[in-house]
Amino acid sequence: MKRPIFYFEKFKPWDIWSITIYVVISVCVFLYRDKNVISLYTISTYLFIYIFNYKSLRNLSVYLVWLFLGLVQFFAYLHLKDDYSLMMAQGGSAALGLRNIFIMLVVFQILRIASLNIQHQELVAPNRGSTTDIFDERSINWLDYVFFIIYALCAFGLIYLGK
Repeated sequence: MKRPIFYFEKFKPWDIWSITIYVVISVCVFLYRDKNVISLYTISTYLFIYIFNYKSLRNLSVYLVWLFLGLVQFFAYLHLKDDYSLMMAQGGSAALGLRNIFIMLVVFQILRIASLNIQHQELVAPNRGSTTDIFDERSINWLDYVFFIIYALCAFGLIYLGK
């Protein structure tokens, strides 16, 4: 039987661990409050969401928690955006990427739905050196790479346009 696009399931151990570890790292990053660390943190968040949580984000329960965390990050951005110590040499705040995490979660879901409609398969993350994804053992095709490139362009475009 075909699974609906949106469904609720119980949290799996990975979901609990990844969310918990992410929250702990987030708190540490904000307590440390270094512009280079915050920049690296936001970029790695975009990649972490897509590469390691693409299967988890199919579960609407998990997705809603990540959306909530994205909103928290947005409010953290509002709090940190004018902090002079976080200003980058090329202009803009290191916290700029925090405002985009919620948006990137929405972009991810749009790409997932596009994948389901176009290729009738769930979105997977292409990985270097392998022709199958790490969770579903599904063959990765050229469209999976296109979706990943679109996601990456959106992430970096949002940062670039915000400066």
